[in-house]
Amino acid sequence: MKVKISNLGVVEQAEINLKPLTIFVGANSTGKTWTAYALASIFGQYGLDRYIKAYNNNLTQTKYKLLEDAVENFIQLGNTQIDLIELTKNYGDKYINDVSSQAPNWIAEFLNTDRADFRNLKLNIDISESQNEIINRVKNYSLDKHISFGSQFTVKIIKQQG
Repeated sequence: MKVKISNLGVVEQAEINLKPLTIFVGANSTGKTWTAYALASIFGQYGLDRYIKAYNNNLTQTKYKLLEDAVENFIQLGNTQIDLIELTKNYGDKYINDVSSQAPNWIAEFLNTDRADFRNLKLNIDISESQNEIINRVKNYSLDKHISFGSQFTVKIIKQQG
């Protein structure tokens, strides 16, 4: 997966070929930590939480028809299904770049700094080389979770392996 970053503190421009193990090596104060933290925020729970909030407030670049239809079906019928492979194939790159486009809005808070202006921060993530690996991870992932909304409403989410 290729990541292009510009205007992240002292990092004016960088292109990183992100692998399962990526190590940043260099002199002090060259942007290694901020780069690693920025990527961690985008790929982690923090970025997801911020993205969901932006999505719900119509502040994202992309709306996902599969998800919108699933929500509508859930409201109308009380249940729904989402094809995660189709969602990944059709929207994986759009999603991760939409998350990264939101980063300038929250990266200062995530990095716990007011030392830099992140308004010009740009991140572009190309997942095309990794798409098959991502799809395989989705296929192999399983989930069985209950989410309660008060005492009278519970949603059960099931994702079987394969």
